Amino acid sequence: MALYMTTHRCAVCGSKEIDVIKSQTQQPLYHCRTCGVSMEQPMETAERNRIDSALFTGNYSEKEAADWNRRYQNLGIQNRCFISGALNR
Repeated sequence: MALYMTTHRCAVCGSKEIDVIKSQTQQPLYHCRTCGVSMEQPMETAERNRIDSALFTGNYSEKEAADWNRRYQNLGIQNRCFISGALNR
């Protein structure tokens, strides 16, 4: 038996603090509590899965981290060189 959980991320800032507002007549609306933007679609599934996997495993390049931090301010990806340097003190 598999456990399936869907997590939405904001397409603007990358935050996971998303409220889904459902309506009887329209598509659901996604509202980000962090940046205040309401959108019809959250972050694309493939992008969200890649980011979540990278954050969980630590398997991402410095270039990817810089790109994600530039596009999504609230992901909180830190430079691994900084982290490893701090741990080696």
